[in-house]
Amino acid sequence: MQDELYMRRCIDLAQKGRGKTGLNPLVGALLVHNNRIIGEGWHKGYGQAHAEPNALSSVSKKDRSLISKSTLYVSLEPCSHFGKTPPCTELIIQHQIPRVVIGSVDPNPIVNGRGIAKLKEAGVAVTSGVLSTDTNNLIKVFKTNQLLKRPYITIKFAKSCDGFIGKKEAAVRISDPITDFFTHRLRTEVSGIAVGRNTADIDSPQLTSRKYPGKNPMRLIFCSTKLPLPNDKTFDYSAPTIVVAPKDATPYPFNKNITILAPEETLKKTIEKIYRELRVDHLLIEGGSQLINSFLQEGLWDEIIVIESSIKLHSGITAPDLGHFKPAFSFSLKKDKVWVYQRDKW
Repeated sequence: MQDELYMRRCIDLAQKGRGKTGLNPLVGALLVHNNRIIGEGWHKGYGQAHAEPNALSSVSKKDRSLISKSTLYVSLEPCSHFGKTPPCTELIIQHQIPRVVIGSVDPNPIVNGRGIAKLKEAGVAVTSGVLSTDTNNLIKVFKTNQLLKRPYITIKFAKSCDGFIGKKEAAVRISDPITDFFTHRLRTEVSGIAVGRNTADIDSPQLTSRKYPGKNPMRLIFCSTKLPLPNDKTFDYSAPTIVVAPKDATPYPFNKNITILAPEETLKKTIEKIYRELRVDHLLIEGGSQLINSFLQEGLWDEIIVIESSIKLHSGITAPDLGHFKPAFSFSLKKDKVWVYQRDKW
């Protein structure tokens, strides 16, 4: 029970790095001596110190002699290789920490059990798999990146209670204004946000997180043939904009913030290219129906968020059919109902 209690705190700490760690995972760590937390830390940003050294450096001067008598709790297996920072296993061994409790094994093939093995070889007692369901959920984006070499893909759309996501020729508001805060918070947690050309032309979406504190994601506009019409919202300078279009597409001379990215022969390969070349680790698909259905048909999704409004449109663009999927959970936002679908890939 004590191990689970402290691992829960590691998870809470890790969440503080959400939206800031880039291609790195969310990780939290703490040091416990005789049921007292003497140090804690989390991974704060890509290229910065990992959670373990941050936890160690937070220990006060008067408690530093207790480090070699403490248990280290960490939500993810400590790294055992040199990257942008030194291996955490070496730091643990140098500080003579006698016991380490781990949530998840690192899915990175460079680590994947090697950190645990190295600690055991040095005589460190290791317990792993504590609250692993929760710690695995914490690294779901990182795990998808490492094993599938593509972004974690979240599809999100709002629909009326009679099953429509919009009108064909004009923008229409479906969800409650309070839901905007939920959407904009979600945008701060992703590195890329994508819509199709029709959505860009009809809605002129800004695709930013302006209603919630945090960074704006990179904007991606998917086009099959025609380029989207220029507008002063989607193509402003608040975030980089990538137009995924054929090589012979005409560039935009009016805005140097726009880059043309040539698609690959399949959507899957294009998404892998976006991960590889643009370093988009988490991609949010916000519409429209044609783009969403393309991802659904290819099985390119990890999570689907459906915001169901209480209003009726009576006609319009039919919402994607998710009848064969079962939602993992749901919650309410004022008058809107939010359904969350999660895919078990492993």
